[in-house]
Amino acid sequence: MDHITDKKGWEKKSFVTKPNFTIPEATRRALIDAIHVLEETTPVDYHPGSDNRVVDLVHPSMFPLVNGQSHILRDRSIGMEDCLKVRPSEGEIIPIPPEEEAKLPSPKPNVIDYSQLKAIPNPYSRKFQWLPCDVQMEWPSGCNITSYINNLHPTEHAKLYPIIEEIIACSSSPTWPPTRITYSDVSYRRETPTNGRRFTAAEVVQPEPQKYTPWEPPSVNLRLDYWGSLQVIVKLANIELTPEKPEYEGGSWHVEGQLNEHICAKALYYYSNTNITESRLSFRQESDYSVPHYVPNQIDPWISAIYGCENHGPRVQEIIDVECRQGRLLTFPNIFQHRVQPFSLRDPSKPGHRKILALFLVDPAITVISTGNVPPQRADWWIGDQGEGGEGLMGMGEGKGLRVELMEERKVFVGHQDAAFQSLRFNLCEH
Repeated sequence: MDHITDKKGWEKKSFVTKPNFTIPEATRRALIDAIHVLEETTPVDYHPGSDNRVVDLVHPSMFPLVNGQSHILRDRSIGMEDCLKVRPSEGEIIPIPPEEEAKLPSPKPNVIDYSQLKAIPNPYSRKFQWLPCDVQMEWPSGCNITSYINNLHPTEHAKLYPIIEEIIACSSSPTWPPTRITYSDVSYRRETPTNGRRFTAAEVVQPEPQKYTPWEPPSVNLRLDYWGSLQVIVKLANIELTPEKPEYEGGSWHVEGQLNEHICAKALYYYSNTNITESRLSFRQESDYSVPHYVPNQIDPWISAIYGCENHGPRVQEIIDVECRQGRLLTFPNIFQHRVQPFSLRDPSKPGHRKILALFLVDPAITVISTGNVPPQRADWWIGDQGEGGEGLMGMGEGKGLRVELMEERKVFVGHQDAAFQSLRFNLCEH
């Protein structure tokens, strides 16, 4: 696994990792075979607004948690074995949270900077939430999905579950070499004034060095740090190009989810690329503002040369773009904005595709409502007297309508978030 720290940009607050050999080839082939069954047995569902280029196989925006409509079990959990035995009508309708709960909490001094978020209306959705599945971590490796994946039938597509479990385990595995030295911010201080230079000119007798014991590098191990259950949102999607539609125009800059979903990290597994040009994923972040100032009312020319920032320029740092080659697993924290770059058919006379499995990790320190609390809401998963109009169930038409509504709400949020992200500017002139 390579740490992407050697490319453009001068400051890295966090890291993107790209393990090239984490997912075994046998697992990739098994995933392709199992998803082929899903593709053959599921009607094609094009993602709204994609001009029939993006196919949603499993998408969290379909049949999400809908406050004021979805039924929830408060006194027990739903397991894999009984999820199709517990009717939605057995639960109670989850209420719409009051407007006060959808507002940002009061910031803690010197802990959280809400300057950007204050410019974003409705950072929490009062109506929708993507539903994660519950995942039980095992020691020393592996995991078990203990509640159904939203929109992936637990019996008809049971073969997919252990494969996704293996990929989740690989995504959370601390198998990459730890960073030998952890870098921290540089501490700056002003030059010694004239009347104090005699102290710097005086000879200083240094003490003899004592015995040095190397310190242990920090480590991250989800299985140890958060022993027990994680929550993961699962998505399967294809970008499919044809000679009639040979190009994908790329995506927009965004972070994943709204604040009530508490998504802290994302993993992308590119399990199949066929007849497409190089596909890349770009990342950017807000730059730190702790640039040193030495002369009042003067902009030192070396600041721009060394730090790559311009006076009154945006504090947005493009970190890196990563090739999304077949078999690659990318993992990164959900503090980066990212976007898919454009790509096209390599041979324009033949069709091509790029297929991904996306995993969204919910903050392990926070538990949100999951499929362990909400019985399946899809009417086509039920038979008998539940039917299309059963209490607590949604038909396909209603599900697609709610998806569009959710996407429109999220589109507004992403727009405000991006505007706030780009509004911060460097001010290199000290007053």
